[in-house]
Amino acid sequence: MRYIETHKVSDFNHDRVQVVAEPPPQFPVVRKAPVKYHVWLKGAGDVWAGALDIKFQDGPLVTTSLANQPINHPPNGITNEALLAVILDRLEYLDQEEPCRENMKAIGHVKKAMAEMAKRAGARGQQKFLEKDKTP
Repeated sequence: MRYIETHKVSDFNHDRVQVVAEPPPQFPVVRKAPVKYHVWLKGAGDVWAGALDIKFQDGPLVTTSLANQPINHPPNGITNEALLAVILDRLEYLDQEEPCRENMKAIGHVKKAMAEMAKRAGARGQQKFLEKDKTP
């Protein structure tokens, strides 16, 4: 297991983010992205106040059968796009409460990330369409 420290921008960020569900390197797997994070929440006096887990979608929501028919899979976690939407909503709320230049810049960056994710999804969909078109 490993910890992520990039969220610590001041001495006040005492939370720990632990990556808890990564495929073991010794096993060959199709997906290598971490799918679960454990966020340890530290309260006053450096006492651990609780924790929460963030579980990401593992695998596609739709695949194609051998007969080129779509197969829907139930969601098993949050998508990157949904998490970005949550972050955007929270930043926009905080900016309404206390507007500042930094909030506006952060909002712009999150929107740009969302647009790039949408492009990625569109490109992947186009690629699958082209591959499907090549099948006899």
